[in-house]
Parts: sequence; C-alpha cells; structure tokens
Amino acid sequence: MATQVSNPSIQANPAAAIARRLGFAVGLLLAAMAAAGFGLGIITPPRSGAWCTANCTAYPYIDAGRFFPRDYWWMLPGITLAPLFMTLAACMHFCIPLVRRLWTLLAICCATAATTLIALDYFVQVLVVQPSLTHHEHDGIAILTQYNPHGLFLVLEDLGYLLLAKTMLLAAIALPAGGKHASGLRWTLGIAGGLALASFPVFAVLFGADMALPFELAVITIVWIGLVPSGILAALWIRYVEKVSIGRRALQPCSDSQPSPGA
Repeated sequence: MATQVSNPSIQANPAAAIARRLGFAVGLLLAAMAAAGFGLGIITPPRSGAWCTANCTAYPYIDAGRFFPRDYWWMLPGITLAPLFMTLAACMHFCIPLVRRLWTLLAICCATAATTLIALDYFVQVLVVQPSLTHHEHDGIAILTQYNPHGLFLVLEDLGYLLLAKTMLLAAIALPAGGKHASGLRWTLGIAGGLALASFPVFAVLFGADMALPFELAVITIVWIGLVPSGILAALWIRYVEKVSIGRRALQPCSDSQPSPGA
C-alpha cells in the first residue's frame, strides 16, 4: 500500500518561517533607525542657504570641512532605512496571499533602486567630499556637497526618497484586507507614501527651480516619521501571522496554496 502524501497546504514552508522571524526583527530595527535619524536630523542646524542664521558656509563651500563629523551623524541611521525596508518588503512577500505578491515584488524593486541612490549619495559625502576638502582639493566639490541647495546631493537624495515613498505605497497595496494589524499598517504606509509622492508636484509649483532643499526636508520628514509606526506595526503584524501559523499548524499565512488571514 502506497504511503499517503501529506496535504501540501499543511506542510511547513522553511523560507516563510525564516521570513517571519527576520521580518519581526527588521520591523523593530527600522522603527528605531528612523526615529534615531529623524532625531539627529532635527538637531543638525542648517549651514547654508536662506535658512542658515549662524556659522554658515557659502559657495563654493571650501570651508565646509569644519562641520565634519558633526553634520554627518544623521546619515548613519539614514543610510540603513532603504535597505531595511527592502528587507522588510521581501519578508512581507512570503506572508501575503500569492495573488498579491506582484505588489511586494514591485516594492522590493523600488526599494533596491532607492537603496542604491541613497547609499551612493551618502557615501560620496563621507568618502569623496570630506577627504577632498581635508586635502584642499576643491575642484568640483561645490556641485557634490550636501550644503549646496542646488547640488547633486539633494537631487539624488530626493529621487531616492521618492522611490522609498513609492515602495511604502506598493507595500500598502499588497497587504490583505481585514484585521487591525494589517489595516493599521496599510493605512500608515499608504498615507505616508502617498503624501510624500504628492508633495513633489506641490513643491515644484510652490518653489520652482529652488524646490530641491524644501522638498528634501518635506519628503524626509514624511518618510522618516511614517517609518517609525510602520516598522512597529509591521513587526506586530508579522508576529500575529506567526501565531496564527503555529496555531493552525498549517502555515497558511505564508504558504503558496492558502491566503493570509490578513491580521
């Protein structure tokens, strides 16, 4: 007599189990890094432009080296946000119904692009701009430094955070309906991502050619504030999915054959 084959819907999915454990930790870490980066950003004073009131630097910013490392601390947690959200989106990919996984896949792609842009932007500041100023190599620095309100730094940063906002919106669309944890996470991600994306045309109309700096402050503020509750809610949702999976002994929330309970 042939051995009976187990129902695949009640078999454990090792990748999903790993995703749930990793996603819980990453969600909490994301919230902590977003809060730390936002706090450090708030206490970092403007050093150039119309909003600078004291101890300012001006074009071509050859004296900006005196602000290192004080003005760069916020970049340390800031550079972690996009890759952490990319990891969280990948973990969510295993914890939603199969029919909705196109949205998490798109979110992962956008987060990957955002990670590349933001990491490149911040590393250029620390490993190119600052060493060049230290060694009095000033050629071309003005267009690269973060203190230039019309420089390349703000352009790459603005684009990176726009992509991260789009990632948040896609992740919100991917989440299944129903349940307080999923609903709270979906609304938080959707509102933050939507506001950040909508701010671009608004600031373009209001500030025109001078929009880069005010838009940077707006999009970072919206995204970073949104990531704090989003990370916590994502961790709670993933923990709920884990409890449901263990309780049913079927791993239904993260299996390819059964839909998620929404949480």
